[in-house]
Amino acid sequence: QLLNENNLNFAFKLFDKDGSGGITPNELKALLGITSKYSDKVWNEVINQIEHNKENEVTFKEFQNMMNKLIK
Repeated sequence: QLLNENNLNFAFKLFDKDGSGGITPNELKALLGITSKYSDKVWNEVINQIEHNKENEVTFKEFQNMMNKLIK
């Protein structure tokens, strides 16, 4: 299964470069490599669409929920 916990954890760690347990806007834009095309406001909005704790970062559980919704 593509979305098993091991695969999702591996993918999450690709984004969570500092190992803090959350994906920040800076980590997202750095991994995608398109930092100069969009403003920080855009990256903050992307993160805020996914996360619910208002800490401006995506937790593993939020990441897992997002991926499950995308696949269904």
